[in-house]
Amino acid sequence: MFSFSKLTTLIIILLFIIVINNAISNTKIDSLETRINIEQNPQKKLDLYFQLFDELSDFADASILLKVEQANKLADSLNNPRYKAKALYYKGKTWRIWSNLEKSVEFLFSAKNLFKDLNDLPNLAETYRSIAETYRALGFYDLAIQYALKAEDMFSKLKDTIGLAKTYNRLAAIYFEKYHNAPEILAVWKDKETTSQIYSILAKNQKIKNTYDSLVRYLNLAYYYTKLCNDQKLYISTAIIDAGLQNNIGYIPKAKEILNNALQIAQSMQNLIDLPLIYYAIGNIYYKEKNYKKALEYSLKALELSKEFKIPIYIIISSKIIFDVYNDLKDYKNVNKYLSIYYDTRLEYMSTKAEAQVKVAEYESNLRNKEIQIQANKQATVIIVVSFILILTLIILSLIAIVRRNVKITRLNELLTQNNLQITDKNLALEQVNKEKDRFFSIIAHDLKNPVSSFRLTTNMINESYDSFTAEELKEMFGLMKESSDSLYALLENLLEWSRSQRGAIKFMPAETDMKYLVEMATSPLKNQAFQKEVEIINTIPENYKIVIDPNRITTVIRNLVSNAIKFTPAGGKITLGIREEDAESVTFYVADTGVGISEENMKKLFRIDEQVTTLGTNKEKGTGLGLILCAEFVGKHFGKIWVESKIGEGTTFFVKLPKTLAPYEEETIN
Repeated sequence: MFSFSKLTTLIIILLFIIVINNAISNTKIDSLETRINIEQNPQKKLDLYFQLFDELSDFADASILLKVEQANKLADSLNNPRYKAKALYYKGKTWRIWSNLEKSVEFLFSAKNLFKDLNDLPNLAETYRSIAETYRALGFYDLAIQYALKAEDMFSKLKDTIGLAKTYNRLAAIYFEKYHNAPEILAVWKDKETTSQIYSILAKNQKIKNTYDSLVRYLNLAYYYTKLCNDQKLYISTAIIDAGLQNNIGYIPKAKEILNNALQIAQSMQNLIDLPLIYYAIGNIYYKEKNYKKALEYSLKALELSKEFKIPIYIIISSKIIFDVYNDLKDYKNVNKYLSIYYDTRLEYMSTKAEAQVKVAEYESNLRNKEIQIQANKQATVIIVVSFILILTLIILSLIAIVRRNVKITRLNELLTQNNLQITDKNLALEQVNKEKDRFFSIIAHDLKNPVSSFRLTTNMINESYDSFTAEELKEMFGLMKESSDSLYALLENLLEWSRSQRGAIKFMPAETDMKYLVEMATSPLKNQAFQKEVEIINTIPENYKIVIDPNRITTVIRNLVSNAIKFTPAGGKITLGIREEDAESVTFYVADTGVGISEENMKKLFRIDEQVTTLGTNKEKGTGLGLILCAEFVGKHFGKIWVESKIGEGTTFFVKLPKTLAPYEEETIN
């Protein structure tokens, strides 16, 4: 018979193993950080950084942000594509974890392109899977599936069992979210219908049934390959998805069984990032059963761990279910408390990259101060205790204390130097922000000049020669004034909308757009200016040619390019706007003029904020030279590319390459 003393001994052994595992992990991180600080070889130092990122990613350690930036700068200095690709991969992965999904996509695609050029198939497959994970976080499920399947195909060719296990796990997660967020399934959950209603939907709706079947298939594959790899962390992740499915279709006991089994395994592992999600999932099941006591027990534990691991999305969902429980119990004091946590965390989750970096810097500073204070208190306590216990060794202990103090001072000096470097970086960032602000005001003046000048010219003509015009001519000129004022008003609206975008007040909102109609609307304010110069504007874009873009941003791009073309095209010239398809993934829009052309020296300066191009137009028109900077920024928002081709005396063509795979914007909703 298994005695109580044996059980106690077993528990002590298990606790000892957990403590040892934590100590080994922390020792490994400390060892890596120490080796990074003393390593002089840049390539070896980068390899150590990459090992450290793999360790820190499971702990959601905020210091990883600064370290990733340092590694990226070091990779730039080496001018080695393979190291640069790896640094970009970790940068994209880190920014996904720290809630800047737009930056994550940007860095991961850059890494993908470099790995592809290098024919580095293992790292390319990993990058495909990471891109899929970022698209899943964005809610672009079809794009996520597309890149996950690319990863699966590549891992299969490489015969990489671990890579396949992780990829099947992510495919299961993507298909679960796609299935669970289907409006028909959400409606059933909202109305708290039975399992039979779920299966009724699956029987009637083939699209949802296909999603469900794919989810089950990839769950089974994830379990199978996870078992081959004997990866407990991956098993837990797969079990959470499986439990979510069982809960969704109404198999509550099965969901509990899966989650409790996963919880037992997770509690034996140190700092498991999925541990708060397991507690949340169990709490959610108890909430559905109206077992409020158990729901609070598990949800509060989930919230506690989420705060400890600094995972905003877990804090959001945990505080939401706690709020729901207290709301059902009519405990309005706690309702307000956890509702505040929910909204405050959600606002923080949607904050800008700059705000995130400031918070990370504050977090690191506070953490270091606490560690220094704790270390100082420990040393002082040791000195006092030893002094009272063994007076004979006072001199030796004093010498040891002096040596330790010198080491501590050296470490503090290193930290101070590092903090000074950070402050320098922040000052450089603030200088860049000021440049961006000055550029914004210059752009407003630049974009307002043409319609205001047109309006002023017409009013001056009426004012100076009113009596010489016939009634019909005056009517026509008043019509031109109305057209100019309407155009000016529309332009002001667009500029104000753009300024809100720069301040983070609005989102990047791509939508399916008729390009021919958009070009007509964008060039309408400029037609009077072109007419005055006898320049013809020709729109060759086919009727009903639609692509997914942010129309406000692309309108500004078109307007700036055509305005520049008018300036540098002499009387009798032509400006042609068109579009062409060069491959299956992108489309290229162009603005071609028959103007004076641009020198090769000036072409190198066009898209740079630190260079000024001051060439006058054919009628001595002046420009700020900042319109093209705005174009490059807005095209970059679309993950596109802008460039120019020109010959002196023959004309200039600006090209804007845009992806076809950009998905329309959908407002995120948390249920």
